[in-house]
Amino acid sequence: MSTTLSDPTPTSKPQKAIKFRIVQADYLNFTESNRIDARAFFLPENLSWESSLGLRILAHYGPKLDVYLLEHFIQPKRGDSFLLPAEIARTPRLVVGVLPKWDGGMDDEERALKRCIHDVVSMAEQSGFKSLAFPALGMGNRDYPPRKAARLMCSVIESYPYQSLDEVVIVCKTAQIFDSFSK
Repeated sequence: MSTTLSDPTPTSKPQKAIKFRIVQADYLNFTESNRIDARAFFLPENLSWESSLGLRILAHYGPKLDVYLLEHFIQPKRGDSFLLPAEIARTPRLVVGVLPKWDGGMDDEERALKRCIHDVVSMAEQSGFKSLAFPALGMGNRDYPPRKAARLMCSVIESYPYQSLDEVVIVCKTAQIFDSFSK
């Protein structure tokens, strides 16, 4: 007796192919000059501006960004993401992801990191954006192992069921980080 599996039922919204790029560039300059619709960035759970990129984003958007975060993000959980209103960042729009503190990967950091990246992409999708840029993880003082961060980010981005986004870009600050993401 033989068994035949039926063809899978087609979904009403098949996954869309996107352009996924990894580039080496300055994050703010790249997202400004390439007309990116949404700019992702990451903050720790305590919402401190401890990374050099975070400080540059704060300087670029001004104190209204910090005030908004402190007034509206009450006890954010690691893995959460938020789209900031157009009054704070008209274009490119800002999508904030709350990163877990990397503690050697022994807790649920990987799961929270994957959720954070997935939810940032989902937020951009739901908002109808056509392009989204991420800064490469592993480039700051957050203790993320660069190759592991690269694998996690790329796997989440590549497996997302896209509907509206046309392009996702990971922007790497240095050649070393670019190499981690390119392999």
